[in-house]
Amino acid sequence: MTRRFIRMCKKVQPTSLPQTAAHPRTLAATHPLSQVLELLRGPAMVSGVLLWMAQVSGCTLNLNPDADEYQVPSPTVAPTDPDDPTDPTPVPVPLDEEVTIQGLDLEAEPYLVDFGEVPIQALDQAELSITQSNDQDYTLGVTVLIEAGQSVFGVDGQEDSWAGGLESGREETVSLSFRAPVVGLYEGRARVLVPDSATGYLDILLTAVAIYRDRDEDGYPEDIDCNDGNGNVFPGAEEICNGQDDDCDGEVDEGVMTTWFQDRDHDGYGNPAVPRDACSRPDGYTTHAEDCDDENAQAHPGAGEVCWGDDLNCDGILPRCGSCQQVLESGLSTGSGVYAIDRDGTGSGASIDLYCDMDSDGGGWTLAFVKNSAHFGSYGAFCAADVQLEALTEAPSEASLTLRAVAGWIDLNAFGFEVLRLASYERGERVFVSGNIPAEDLRIRFGEPGYLLYGGTGGYYWCGGDVSYTDQGVGQVSRPADAPADCKGHNDLGAGWDFSTSTGPDAGLTLSGAESTAPFQHGSYGASRYYYPDGGAAYALWVR
Repeated sequence: MTRRFIRMCKKVQPTSLPQTAAHPRTLAATHPLSQVLELLRGPAMVSGVLLWMAQVSGCTLNLNPDADEYQVPSPTVAPTDPDDPTDPTPVPVPLDEEVTIQGLDLEAEPYLVDFGEVPIQALDQAELSITQSNDQDYTLGVTVLIEAGQSVFGVDGQEDSWAGGLESGREETVSLSFRAPVVGLYEGRARVLVPDSATGYLDILLTAVAIYRDRDEDGYPEDIDCNDGNGNVFPGAEEICNGQDDDCDGEVDEGVMTTWFQDRDHDGYGNPAVPRDACSRPDGYTTHAEDCDDENAQAHPGAGEVCWGDDLNCDGILPRCGSCQQVLESGLSTGSGVYAIDRDGTGSGASIDLYCDMDSDGGGWTLAFVKNSAHFGSYGAFCAADVQLEALTEAPSEASLTLRAVAGWIDLNAFGFEVLRLASYERGERVFVSGNIPAEDLRIRFGEPGYLLYGGTGGYYWCGGDVSYTDQGVGQVSRPADAPADCKGHNDLGAGWDFSTSTGPDAGLTLSGAESTAPFQHGSYGASRYYYPDGGAAYALWVR
């Protein structure tokens, strides 16, 4: 066997740069294999393979990786008669063929096929187009070998070699492929052999970078993108309420769902003990969680309440009637009489029994003060504190009939009311009632000496206080500019009051204190004096 060196004497510069679907950087060039360069000695390209053989038109190539050099036999001849191997008639092998190989970077040493970036586990292909061109009528053999141990690279369907006969004037396309199990840079080698009498070959460097795929092109590869098929889903994306994990933190719709509450009674308010997080309102749920009784559609925040009934407005307070007006409005009135009144309406304190006038002038009047002429005492601090509340449990008309001393009042400074009026009773009959006086028209607080009214609503002048003010004019609070220093010019009123439309004394309802030399109270407006402790007259303050 004759040893030959394979020689290639010329490189041809690239003549075209076609773009292929398999690899955008595929280059094309021609290389005449009939002119050979000297084969550089080097390590075996196909390790672990003892012998590769390609039989092409009588030319056998022995590729022995263990040899110092690739050994190429001299040309042999095929038998004239294939059925008779002993036929000695030789047939020459043509030597003037040329082969074109596309898909190589001819500027690289060795020649380069670069796959570029390839998504991991994705099969990418770079095509080598091998074309024989000559004027002879014979078949050219071509072999493509992948370096052993480089299973990430393949040829012709992930095999490690390909061999074929290339007929005259025909083109054969061979596909190199790449598939990697993990990311990183990969390099391998392939050898293309085109045997002839000189036996030509090309060594090719294969390179590729395996990357993670970003199929949805959102800038996040599939190793960190929890849904690489949706461009709106990636780490750091805005979480929206849609039933999926938009920001890839392992949680679905966190922080963006609405909390709904079960509303069994369909009153628009739900049970705070039965929440449910959802993007849209589930049937039978609401966003309001303040229902205190989800079995009662009448119970919810803002609902109307009935005194002494259930907590319907969900404020945690059992409704209590804070006035006779509330009793009336709650529909609990059974007519004029005594009712339990919780003055602050919260149930925080004990209720008191007060007489309510449910019949006069629309009803709902609370008795706040009563005093009959049988009672002998001082009244300068009337309605500034609770005094003898039991006196407020009977009608003032009854108090005008009895010889029993009756006097009592509530603290009107603490009792909420909008209007008040004064009335007088004589021998069981109401003989006078003032007009409604707005609470805002009162100039001073109850218990302070001075003018509670000074020509206010109805033109009333109402003054009162202890004896130091009423008789001596000392201590008056917020004195009107033209008002007498003492109560309407009285010089012997004592701790009492005077109410009328007149600025002069004893012109309306006069109530003397015990300090007076002859204490009395009028039975009717400006008339019928009843000297203590004679019975027959009574005064009352009604508020609403």
